[in-house]
Amino acid sequence: MTGFTTLTLTLVLSLLLSACSFHDRDNDNPSPAAKPASVMRNAQGESVLTLDAGLQARAGLQTTPAAAAHRAGEILAYGQLEEDPAASFVVRAPVAGTLAANPAHTWPEIGAHIEAGTSVGAIQPRFSPSERLGLTSQLAAARADLDAATAAETVAEAAYQRARTLNEDNKNVSDQVVQEAESRSKSAQARVASLRQTAALLESALHHQGAASLEPLTTARAGDVVEILAAPGESVEAGVPLLRLTRLDMLLARVDSLPGDSVPSSVREANIVPAGSENLPPLRATRLAVAPSADPHAPGTPLLFRLTTTRFGIRPGVSVTAHVLLPGAGTAGVLIPFDAIVRYQGRTWAYVQTGADQFTRREVSTGAPVTGGYFAGSGFQPGGKLVVRGAQALLSEEFRSVLPSEDEGN
Repeated sequence: MTGFTTLTLTLVLSLLLSACSFHDRDNDNPSPAAKPASVMRNAQGESVLTLDAGLQARAGLQTTPAAAAHRAGEILAYGQLEEDPAASFVVRAPVAGTLAANPAHTWPEIGAHIEAGTSVGAIQPRFSPSERLGLTSQLAAARADLDAATAAETVAEAAYQRARTLNEDNKNVSDQVVQEAESRSKSAQARVASLRQTAALLESALHHQGAASLEPLTTARAGDVVEILAAPGESVEAGVPLLRLTRLDMLLARVDSLPGDSVPSSVREANIVPAGSENLPPLRATRLAVAPSADPHAPGTPLLFRLTTTRFGIRPGVSVTAHVLLPGAGTAGVLIPFDAIVRYQGRTWAYVQTGADQFTRREVSTGAPVTGGYFAGSGFQPGGKLVVRGAQALLSEEFRSVLPSEDEGN
């Protein structure tokens, strides 16, 4: 019985030791999917993230070969957008008077689009002192004439009635006398009516009465309101500007090159990048001429370009960077699509898969925007695997892996 007990204890101890051994081997060899990410620096000082297949699948990474691209030579110039004087016009007061809005709609506001021939308001004419004095004198004369004509009409009408009565009473006056009296009465009535209408018109002109005296204000061309120089109810003089309109789809870019950059006279095109639109395709522009006036604070060459393309929200005054295209062979490089871009600490980056489980983060210059992304003349090779999906997840893994763990913090 003692031997059986000893054998039993020996078997139990063997099983326990075997289980511990397997547990230790499992701890020494963790599952490949559980391998944590790590970060190192390569010889160029770039950040290289090592991420195993399991974590790559979890991040949903997707890569695409970098497409070769060609970029013409260029220099940079800086400035802002301006209105095109050829597309701008001003609505002016045709006469001196009081400005009135169109009853059909309100006075235009900044940014409102107005079609050609639109009635935006009217001017109630205002007379100068000499004009008012002349009208007052004419009105006084008209009233005096009206009073005299009214009295003459009364006398003529009475004479006509008397002659008609006498004619009816045994023909005491002839029919010819009656007809002449009737004619004088009707002439007197016509003169009174004419003088009364003249006096009414003069009174209306002096007191600004009636819609007939309004001078309409219409826009000669279509455009967007960019400046309001008067409001309804204000007194304005003849010829003063009331509204300024322009075509916001026809803008100019006035820029200055950097000191030392030579701009050949053969340069005719530029890519315009408005501030805040760096991630959008640049706007095409053609050169007009050397700008007529130079900025004393910008010692480079002043240039003037007309935009041939535009987009919603582009307005005069927006700061722009002009990529002035130079003749020549240009530079070969690759296109970095917008989907590959990540932002960190105010800089722009893209990840390149440099190994089965390695991803290198490289900086992308935003100084050369092209359609669909950015042109990179160095740092990237055609055919290199750019991460276009999951790049933000790589950035998160990279900086999580360099943070101290809770155990290390304790």
